[in-house]
Amino acid sequence: MKLSLSIALTSVSVTRAVLGPGYEDYLWCPAGDCEIYINPFGYMGPVSMYNKCFDTTTGAFSNGVWTGDKTNVTAPEGWTQPPKCTAAEYSQCDTAAECSLQVGPGCSCYVSSTVFPFDASNFRDATCTGNECDGHEAECSAGPEGEGNTCMIKFNLVATPPATNVTTGTGATTLPVTGENGTVVVVTTATTAATTPGGDIIEDKETITTTSSTAAAGGGPVPTPAPSSGNVASVSISLFVVSAAVFGYFS
Repeated sequence: MKLSLSIALTSVSVTRAVLGPGYEDYLWCPAGDCEIYINPFGYMGPVSMYNKCFDTTTGAFSNGVWTGDKTNVTAPEGWTQPPKCTAAEYSQCDTAAECSLQVGPGCSCYVSSTVFPFDASNFRDATCTGNECDGHEAECSAGPEGEGNTCMIKFNLVATPPATNVTTGTGATTLPVTGENGTVVVVTTATTAATTPGGDIIEDKETITTTSSTAAAGGGPVPTPAPSSGNVASVSISLFVVSAAVFGYFS
């Protein structure tokens, strides 16, 4: 059974806004119908865009009539508020294999069910490339509380390329600073850049390591400096600021 385009394409033409309480509070359908949820384009909007009446005898869909406390709309005589359709009455899929991505109106991407097909290909623009669904995924979403499953579209699944840290420059500076106890301070800087596999720089930063050592008694050689503070900064810090801090500490 194909989904009526006059019903489903409402998702394309109606403003994607949610109405406040009092406008679309109650759905009314012909007696014997049940209520189903349909959202092939994955849009957000008024409940009337996605909740429809379903005739379990004929398999036909209809928009129904919505009423609310802030409107003067009344339901046709004999119409009732429908129960939710059970999985036995209406279900678009059992697995994601029964849901497929298609390109439709305005080169938009939508999802269709093989059980209840929705074909909007006739409304596809001539300028569409056919790649509009790249990065999207069709899934079979389980229905709540015994309701049938629905084919849904997931957006923007293209993963961001991982960043790679590369060293773009290194250098060591021994500041001419000696404390009263004979400690010699060495500041080493290394500039690194986080890049994508294509070589684009995402983040450029300078890492500064401060090490210190104490001169041996009797004026002997100074031992190899050992790390004392590790990475002091993970963002760009000028050597001037570090120098000022060191001089202030020993003054």
